[in-house]
Amino acid sequence: IADLTGGPMPARPLSNLATTVVAGLTIALASCAAAQAQPAPPPSQDIQQAVREDVLSLARLAAGFDCPKPAWTGVRNGVLTIEYVPEDEDVRSWKNLVTVTITPVPKGVPRAAASNRYIENILGALRQPGRTIEQLVEKRYSGDDARAAWVLYTIGEGAKREHNAAAIMLFGPGELKFPGGQWSVVMIQRQQRGGPLDDAWITLSKSIFMAPFEKKR
Repeated sequence: IADLTGGPMPARPLSNLATTVVAGLTIALASCAAAQAQPAPPPSQDIQQAVREDVLSLARLAAGFDCPKPAWTGVRNGVLTIEYVPEDEDVRSWKNLVTVTITPVPKGVPRAAASNRYIENILGALRQPGRTIEQLVEKRYSGDDARAAWVLYTIGEGAKREHNAAAIMLFGPGELKFPGGQWSVVMIQRQQRGGPLDDAWITLSKSIFMAPFEKKR
């Protein structure tokens, strides 16, 4: 994972949630791509600049979840993960976290194929032991029937148990700087340890998910 924040990368594993996303992504890309991808080169200066701009732009969204501080940013296998925390927390020992995962749709792969496979793999992972889906809402984009999903779930046990609200949506060319000029599957998650998510965070997460469909995008 390449750290793109400009500071030292915390010496920690990704959260259980982010690990799930990366696993779902790897499977989805392997299934959608026509050939096995080769190891990606280090991010270019243009990509690093695009990431920095997205980190700042998405911080406004994260601030709505009371997690305004960019805490960690990395690119792995072409997937961008950004994590935000409250001002008085960090990613080494967090109670509240927003994770945004941006998965570019491979060139030549229909966006519906990429998003549908991504969602299937995420939901499949969340149906494994130790994980509970509490609510699930699915929508379809007009034109090609591409799927979007909103899910409320828990993962883990004991003090590390995470309560999560996650929106999985498509972002079009121009909506994000990374990777530039193409569709991406974006997963926006609000995570909390130590107790269930506040109703306000659940409502905000669902409203972000529903917004594109209320505009009849």
